[in-house]
Amino acid sequence: MSEADGLRQRRPVRPQVVTDDARVPEAKGGSSFSGRVFRATFLMLAVFLTVPLLGAMMLLDSPIDPQPLSFKEPPLLLGVLQPNTKLRQAERLFENQLVGPESIAHIGDVMFTGTADGRVVKLENGEVETIARFGSGPCKTRDDEPACGRPLGIRAGPNGTLFVADAYKGLFEVNPWKREVKLLLSSETPIEGRKMSFVNDLTVTRDGRKIYFTDSSSKWQRRDYLLLVMEGTDDGRFYVSGLMKGGADLFVENLPGFPDNIRASSSGGYWVGMSTIRSNPGFSMLDFLSERPYLKRMIFKLFSQETVMKFVPRYSLVLELSDSGAFRRSLHDPDGQVAAYVSEGRRKMAGERGDPSHMKPSRSGEVLGGSASRDVGSGARSWCRLQPKAALLLGDSPVGVKQRERRRSALSAERSSVRPLNLSFPVCESEN
Repeated sequence: MSEADGLRQRRPVRPQVVTDDARVPEAKGGSSFSGRVFRATFLMLAVFLTVPLLGAMMLLDSPIDPQPLSFKEPPLLLGVLQPNTKLRQAERLFENQLVGPESIAHIGDVMFTGTADGRVVKLENGEVETIARFGSGPCKTRDDEPACGRPLGIRAGPNGTLFVADAYKGLFEVNPWKREVKLLLSSETPIEGRKMSFVNDLTVTRDGRKIYFTDSSSKWQRRDYLLLVMEGTDDGRFYVSGLMKGGADLFVENLPGFPDNIRASSSGGYWVGMSTIRSNPGFSMLDFLSERPYLKRMIFKLFSQETVMKFVPRYSLVLELSDSGAFRRSLHDPDGQVAAYVSEGRRKMAGERGDPSHMKPSRSGEVLGGSASRDVGSGARSWCRLQPKAALLLGDSPVGVKQRERRRSALSAERSSVRPLNLSFPVCESEN
């Protein structure tokens, strides 16, 4: 046998020595089979999860019937709107003694507010004292509110009494010294054929003979304020007597947030508490959803109001507007460290005595309060003393981006004829 013949005879043996080459196709086949099993399992899981979800979306009713809204691009947070940390300068007072205060009034040196547990309280010499309740029963959750009551707007009248708007019960006059309560108008009383569902705020003329008040919705109650905002229907009412009854002027639009309570400022303008900010630059979820009603329906089919509220950023903003609606100045707490949500700003005027201004954050509220939660039982627990001379309140129920008000009626009626107090050590009180 020649050497060449020997090599030809040995070549077929070599593939048997390199045994790994023979296993490669088998390994590839096993890998391919495992991949198919994984993909099939993943698709089955996706189907099992998607089908119930789609079924729920199709079969479940949405609690709201939202209408598309068209908002202008929010104003840039520049100039007088430039973010700052002025609201963080607050000193907390009455900590762990108050639950979700919404509005504030003064009679002399004594302060009064309504809380999320259905009380109207007096704040004097560091003490908190209950002076009135409009409802009864446990007041621990949002669902307790209709029976318990929820005092919102509160004003001092010229005769030393308080006028209070309760979201569920109606309008009341309270004598804080005698603990006497008088029902002025029940929410059960129909007006123009419709029952009031969300009595929100009020103001009183100087002579105390007229009360102007707002009913934010004839459909939704305060505990469902988020549904009211998301639905976007124009069913709130503003009651005004006289020749201009039924009319309304657009005072200011395209604010950098959703306005809540409005109070006169010492400069002749207004303090406006923003319940939610519309960031620019930044992202505003409510602006994004405004023209997408189908997304709103889907969201509230699948999630509760409490869950949705967890996605609302903690940001406090109070604006001062001029009497023509121009931005005058702004006070911010960008991360809600001291005041998570704002409902009202107010400056104390000369003639009321005591501290010149007060600010209050509120965690109450389903809404609407001093920290991330806005439900009854988890409200803000303190007030704060701040440097600017302005009264601010933080808390519940936003009423929309475009706040309609009559320039010379309800709010101008609150203005005092006395000049503002001018002290060398201005202070402001806030609640968180």
